[in-house]
Amino acid sequence: MKGNPTTGLTWCSFILLGVLLVSNSWLPAAEGTDPADAAYRQVLLADEFALEQIDRLLASNDAFERQGAGLSDAIVKTKIRTLTDPVREKYNAFLKQYPKHVKGRLAYASFLGQFGLTDEAKPHLEEALRLAPNDPVALNNAANYYGANGPPQKAFELLQKAIALKPKEATYRRNLAGVMLMHRPEAKAYLAASTDQELFQRVAQLYRQALKLKPDDFLLATDFAQTHYQLIPFPYTDAVAAWETAFKLAPSRIEKEGVMIHLARIHIRAKKFPEARRNLNGISLPVFLETKSKLLADLPIAMKKIEFSTTTQPAPSFNLSTRPPAPNP
Repeated sequence: MKGNPTTGLTWCSFILLGVLLVSNSWLPAAEGTDPADAAYRQVLLADEFALEQIDRLLASNDAFERQGAGLSDAIVKTKIRTLTDPVREKYNAFLKQYPKHVKGRLAYASFLGQFGLTDEAKPHLEEALRLAPNDPVALNNAANYYGANGPPQKAFELLQKAIALKPKEATYRRNLAGVMLMHRPEAKAYLAASTDQELFQRVAQLYRQALKLKPDDFLLATDFAQTHYQLIPFPYTDAVAAWETAFKLAPSRIEKEGVMIHLARIHIRAKKFPEARRNLNGISLPVFLETKSKLLADLPIAMKKIEFSTTTQPAPSFNLSTRPPAPNP
């Protein structure tokens, strides 16, 4: 379910890819299951159906809003509650009957988290962790709650344990890197790192390890590539290699051009102006033309003339930031 700022709804407040949201992989087999699994399947199906309906509602209302005929926030919220309240009742009834069902606890926490109800999600995450202290998914989901709401040290500990229990799962390393970037002072203390650079090196190592485990993940490749902006001295060659890897994995033209923006930026940073010009010359989608113009201004005068596309074709949604991370505090 996508966030909608007009309704106050957001994706689960857990960070990054933290929560392993309910998916078909959580569904038990249709046949030969015990009563708890059969009941759990029915709750998950209701969960997924409600989220699909809410996505449609928000998309439809967005379309009407563009025409000046959208529903009020109050009406949208009421419609959403009519879809979510029955699902919450199903989860509560299920957990009352099967209070030790770990996946049920985690699924309900994910459902609540998608609506920003983290205070209500927390006890279900904690109970799942109490019931299954060595379940990597329970550790990961609880860690992401603590990463977003504190204390971050708890998140570090739980994700380290999840990695130890399931070392070939890339998500846990990626989430640990992300929460450490969010909480730098606490992460430095936890790692006994004396400088920000030491922390950034450890974070880059986590992303590198995760990418080795999941080498075809474009967004993971961009996470790793982004870390190079923070390293001193700037590792130009490694940064180019990381972004070129992301370019090869980019699923569509818009992601490829986003990577080209990053490549142009780091070439300019290293005063490799011909390389930057080649990347900028390949930028044609309207969504990037403003950024292209700003980067073009950083080239020597003799290299500034670059043809701009006049296409008016709208660009699709883009989920890769083309901005470098904020400067170190």
